[in-house]
Amino acid sequence: SQIESLIKEDPENHELLMLRAAVMGSFGFVDKAFLHHQSSLSIKLEILGEHNPVTSASDNNLGIMHVMKGNYEKAAEYFLYALTIKIGTVGEDHQETATSYNNLGSVYNGNGYCEKALVYFTKSLSIELNVLREDHTNTAAIYTIISVPVMCTSRRVITIKH
Repeated sequence: SQIESLIKEDPENHELLMLRAAVMGSFGFVDKAFLHHQSSLSIKLEILGEHNPVTSASDNNLGIMHVMKGNYEKAAEYFLYALTIKIGTVGEDHQETATSYNNLGSVYNGNGYCEKALVYFTKSLSIELNVLREDHTNTAAIYTIISVPVMCTSRRVITIKH
């Protein structure tokens, strides 16, 4: 295809694969999107290496694809790997790191692991508060998201007491 030709001409065009994958995923072509994200990751690994924040974006995207396919354990593996790279490259106190914590929290929360989700959401919120303002929309969104595992955890505590 034209995209593959462009990438062969200039490997920096790997972003076209990510864009194509995002479009395919949004239209429900998850398997095709997944393949494009894998190709994008392979190219990024070759060009940029494993420990690069741009490469970790592909790991994150593959995690999202696994969520869309219902492979939550695999999604958590990709999100955790992306988080490890983010911490090692941009540091703990960075908005991209907060996003990785948030993604992990979402996977665990969606599977009923409220306590684990709460730990990751809390880390994400802490970073967002340090990097952004308390009244920023990202911070507000995390406050909303974090309420779900808090309520879930509270219900479990109440259930144990009764």
